[in-house]
Amino acid sequence: MTPAQHEAWMERMRTGPSGIMVVHPQGAEPMPMRGLVYELVSDILAALLVAFGLAHVVAPYGRRVLLVALAGVFVALAGSASYWIWYGYPTAYIGAEAIDHIVGWLLAGLAMAKIVRPIIGHSSHAG
Repeated sequence: MTPAQHEAWMERMRTGPSGIMVVHPQGAEPMPMRGLVYELVSDILAALLVAFGLAHVVAPYGRRVLLVALAGVFVALAGSASYWIWYGYPTAYIGAEAIDHIVGWLLAGLAMAKIVRPIIGHSSHAG
C-alpha cells in the first residue's frame, strides 16, 4: 500500500462500519453433534490438565479450590479479554463470558479438590 492508500484505509476503519464475520460459503449445520462432541472433549482435556496440576499441590481444600477457580480467571484474561481489546466485543458479553468461566471452574474446583489427591511421597530427584 502506498501511504495515501494506507491513510484512506485507516480513515475507513475509523469512520465506517467494521467488524468480523465468519462466512461458510457452502452453508453449515446450526448446531452439529460433532461440535458438541468436540466441545466436550476439549473441556475434558482442559479439566485433565488442571487435575494434573492439582495433583502436584499439597494445600488445604479451600486453596486447592481457589487454584482451580484461577484457571477460569486465566481463561477470561488470556482468551476472552483479547476479544474485547482487539475486536470490540461488547463489554457485557465479555463480562458474562468471564463470569461463566470463573464460576464454572470454581464449581469444578469444588469437586476436583475433593477427588484429586496430591501425589505424596513420590520423589523424582536422582540420589
